[in-house]
Amino acid sequence: MKQDKTWNKVSDILSKNGQVSNLKNAELTYALTKKIKENWVNIFGKLAEQIIFSHLYNGIMVVETENPMWTSELTFYKKDLVKKTNDLIKGLSKKTKIYDIRIHTVVKKIAEDKPEPLPKHLSLEEKIKAENKRKKEKNYEQCPTCHTWWEKEKPCIFCSSSP
Repeated sequence: MKQDKTWNKVSDILSKNGQVSNLKNAELTYALTKKIKENWVNIFGKLAEQIIFSHLYNGIMVVETENPMWTSELTFYKKDLVKKTNDLIKGLSKKTKIYDIRIHTVVKKIAEDKPEPLPKHLSLEEKIKAENKRKKEKNYEQCPTCHTWWEKEKPCIFCSSSP
């Protein structure tokens, strides 16, 4: 049996399996995503720093923000933002349009400076003293009235006594 040594295009191979449309969709989605990211400031203006592009999915542009206020605010401007985006991507494909924008609020975890756990062999009194020492090192002070820990130079929020 003689083997054919010619190479086929990826699209030829995929078209035999019915996958060529998926490849074209992926290429188009990539081109749309690139165009939107390049013109992010033109679409969102001053809010571009507060909003992050996430992805495109079936004509829906998904964006993220850390502040729930922007989620609420952008809801009022969805139609204008969809129109701006569609005007921008109009040249890439006649059939492709953005129909909606979904705004997700993303909560980023703040990296805390967690102290090392105290040794288990310490008594409760020793653990309290060690924790109080840590708080003093972190610029906290104990309120003389209610004994709550608060930041130095600020009034105690519980009893309102000042330093």
